[in-house]
Amino acid sequence: MGVVAYQMTYQDTANFVSQTTIDSLLAAFNQGNSHYEPTSTISRFNQSETGITVEQSGVEQHFIKNVLLAQTIVAQTNGYFDPTVAPLMNYYGFRKKELKSVPTIDTAKVMEIMATIGFDKIKVEKEGNQCTIQKTNPKTQLDFSAIAKGYALDEVGYFFEKQGIENYWIDIGGESRTRGKSTSGRWWRIGIQDPRGPRNTPIAVANMKNLSMATSGNYESFRIVDGKKIGHTMNPKTGFPELNNLLSATAFAKDCSIADSYATAFMTMGMEKAFNLAQKLPEIEAYLVYFDENGTVQTKYTAGLEGVIDNLQ
Repeated sequence: MGVVAYQMTYQDTANFVSQTTIDSLLAAFNQGNSHYEPTSTISRFNQSETGITVEQSGVEQHFIKNVLLAQTIVAQTNGYFDPTVAPLMNYYGFRKKELKSVPTIDTAKVMEIMATIGFDKIKVEKEGNQCTIQKTNPKTQLDFSAIAKGYALDEVGYFFEKQGIENYWIDIGGESRTRGKSTSGRWWRIGIQDPRGPRNTPIAVANMKNLSMATSGNYESFRIVDGKKIGHTMNPKTGFPELNNLLSATAFAKDCSIADSYATAFMTMGMEKAFNLAQKLPEIEAYLVYFDENGTVQTKYTAGLEGVIDNLQ
């Protein structure tokens, strides 16, 4: 995840969870899934010609769990979510620190990269405690940035629950997982960032009833290409940064890994497709901020968020 701030609040009289313990959990996760770590499991896969075999235990389990989760989300979103966009993220300068923005988009290069994109190029075979993750194109790579923080939140949450901690709020890089209530006896209340305003300016507040939430938007991570600002949301169907009427998408689910991945998929789809999909999936709710046909900022959310969302604007 690179350098990402986290905070955790929990209520328990019998247990104390040290920062050292949490850091060790996150370090194990990073060793499985961080593309910033050259020796991580995901880096070994990306550097391989045909794929790798991993154990369903230890740090490698975090990699295979994300592969399997991604497989499901790719199918449910009709490919609008696809972690094989890694080479595109590198091309546009969003992943490698030493890379800057490309001065101009080379369409021929993008089409060359597109030959490596697509989760259908990833094959998973299980045998005993081992999984072999194969790639049919040696240049296909994975980037779990759209699942990573959410998955890490869930892992810490599972740890808390094993310790008997029932009331907690965990935040990693602005994404949240909550269970139970705060010390005030109310549901945890978390703001949804206004994509037009400065950091920590909410457009709405969510009353988190044992929910997780994640927000995706292009207002913080962008590059200047051809003199224009482009966002980090890559469309795996076209190979280009996605431009549509959505300003931000906040997804709600029981687990944050699910919310995280759907928030990204919604940004790629645009408002109408995102809202329609969220309505069809009983485990997902969505809060969308978008431009209407007149260029006016509007908000829209699924019926399951009635009583959860307090709109501030």
